[in-house]
Amino acid sequence: RKDPRHMQTGQLITNVLHQPIVSSTIALCCTVCYYLNDKWVEPERVTLSATGVLRHFQLWRVLTSTFSHYSVMHIMFNCVALWSVGSIERELGSIWQVQPYSPCLLESIVVLMTLETAVYCVLAWLIDWWRNNNDQCDQAVLGFSGVLFGLFSFASCLRPGGHISLLGINLPVWVSPFLSLIITQVFVPQASLLGHLAGIFAGFLLYVLCWLHVWIAPVSYSLLVIWTVVGALHMYKELRPQETATTPVAATV
Repeated sequence: RKDPRHMQTGQLITNVLHQPIVSSTIALCCTVCYYLNDKWVEPERVTLSATGVLRHFQLWRVLTSTFSHYSVMHIMFNCVALWSVGSIERELGSIWQVQPYSPCLLESIVVLMTLETAVYCVLAWLIDWWRNNNDQCDQAVLGFSGVLFGLFSFASCLRPGGHISLLGINLPVWVSPFLSLIITQVFVPQASLLGHLAGIFAGFLLYVLCWLHVWIAPVSYSLLVIWTVVGALHMYKELRPQETATTPVAATV
C-alpha cells in the first residue's frame, strides 16, 4: 500500500512543476511579504497611488505594489486565488504561447500589471475630477489581487459561450469576475474596489488586444525588461531599511 501522505506530496510536486509561473509568483509574493515585515519597511515606500505615478512619475511602484503584501490574511487569500490560476496556466502556457495571438501566463501577468495600473490611474483621476478633490488619487493600494481579477476576466472571455448558474439563473461566464468582486467587497470591505475593478477592465482590454490580433509577445517581454530594470534600480534604494539617525549628545564633565 502507498502512504496517502506520500501520494499527496507527489501530487503537490507535480502541480508545482506543471505550473511554474504560478508557483514562482506565489514564492515571490511570500518572500517579499516576509522581507517587508522582517525589515519593518513602511507601506508608503512600496504602495501605489495615482498621484505617485501621474504626478511624481514613480513608475517603480507598479512593480513593488503588485508583489507586496503585509498581513497574513492578505497574502493567504491571494496565494489561494493564485493557485487556482494553475488551470489558466495550463490552458495558456507558461512562457510560450499555446495559441496564436493568445498570450501565455507570463505575458498576461506583465501586460495586466501595466494595464491595470493605467486603468486605475485613469479611473482615480476621473473620480477626483468629478468630486473636485484628490482623495482617490492619493489613495494607496498594493497586492496581487488586481492582476488576479484581470486574469479571471480575461479567462472568462476565452469561453464566450460559457455560462454559470446562480440561484438557478444561467448567466454568461464574463459576469463571474463582477460577482467575485461583490463577494470580496462584502467579506473584505477594506479591499480596494477601484483597484479590483481596474483589474477586471484590464482583463477585458487584454482580450480586445488579442481579438484585434495584436502581437502581445514583443510588447510583454519589452515591458518585462523595462519593469525589471526599473525595479532593480529603485528597489535597493527604496526597500533597504532606513538607518535611524541618532542625535549627538554633548559629553559632560
